[in-house]
Amino acid sequence: MEFVQEDLRLLAGMTDETGVLSVYVTADPRQESTTRPAWQVRVENGLAALRERARTELPRERRTVLEKRLQQLGPSLHSLVQASRPGLGRALFAPVSDGEVRTVEIQMPLPDVVTLEPSAHIRPLAAAANAGAPAGVAAVGREGLRLLDLRFGRAREVRATDFTIEFEDWRRSGGPASGNPSSGQQNVSQVDRFHNRLEDRLGRLLSAATSDVVRHTTEQGWQYLVVSGERRLVEMLADRLPEMHGTDVVRLSQVLHPLSPAKVAEAVGPALAEARQRREQRLVEKVMDAALSGGTGTCGLSDTLGSLNEGRIAHLLIDGEKEWPGIRARDGRLFPEGERAPDGPETDPEPELGERMIERALLEGAEVTVLAPESAPRLAGTDGVAALLRW
Repeated sequence: MEFVQEDLRLLAGMTDETGVLSVYVTADPRQESTTRPAWQVRVENGLAALRERARTELPRERRTVLEKRLQQLGPSLHSLVQASRPGLGRALFAPVSDGEVRTVEIQMPLPDVVTLEPSAHIRPLAAAANAGAPAGVAAVGREGLRLLDLRFGRAREVRATDFTIEFEDWRRSGGPASGNPSSGQQNVSQVDRFHNRLEDRLGRLLSAATSDVVRHTTEQGWQYLVVSGERRLVEMLADRLPEMHGTDVVRLSQVLHPLSPAKVAEAVGPALAEARQRREQRLVEKVMDAALSGGTGTCGLSDTLGSLNEGRIAHLLIDGEKEWPGIRARDGRLFPEGERAPDGPETDPEPELGERMIERALLEGAEVTVLAPESAPRLAGTDGVAALLRW
């Protein structure tokens, strides 16, 4: 399936008593060989290691069910690693007992993972959802305006507006008068007037195009909009845009209008990465201010888990590179390792506490941001966890 952020919530609800198989792989063409691609070898090794763990850790009945399911999944696993298949980063999720097999393909690298857990392993995809969040590009030139959609490493054109015909009409109607003794001076004056009228016409065309830009920004859910082109044209378009809640506008003085979608995505990559980092840092500062002022914010593992158990979290922030051991009560509540549930229910160790936190937050309708390494240090002293609260 083509991955969209809402798929995270669907995958967060994929559970199975026998286990859910989650397989991630990056099919990097640079690692392809004439025999077997390197990524295929990595998946095969991961599955072999899974079988070995199952042999030593699972009861015989569960091993038999797992082995049967792996045999059934053979064609799907084979397809996952084929060089001819699209997608740089690929993932497969399958309940062991039975159920629908779900696959994801994005044009971004994913870590190599083969794991069997009670639910789908979604943390790598949650991190990719932040790094590849939907963005738009408005590539403006004197010949026209192109709107492109960028998400999860893929780029496609969604709208093109041509300005060329209007400009040609102006050129045909302009020009100096002939047979006048002062035509030299009038030539300069008429050229200036022509360019002024052309600039005014361009401004009108860009003003008319802003409604398309705003509409596509809303419809496509763009969190970022890069306006690119000659500096003057960028200013003319960006200054005409209304404030769009939830969308960061990035101005880029670089002519991208003639480029292919893939080349546009490559060119705006650094500017988008900086914009994403600034957005994450603003979010961290907002959460920390709310937590430290006694408002609707919390920080630290114990307090954040307490709010999560109460269903109060609106937006969870989590360090993408940090791991936490913990415990899980039989009723689903989560606690840090070494902390006892207040009413003393039975508990089990939870080695994947970060995974469970992301899962629970998504299932309760909260937003989740897995912070990039550049933004995570701002949560220093908070165990790498913080949240905005609903109340």
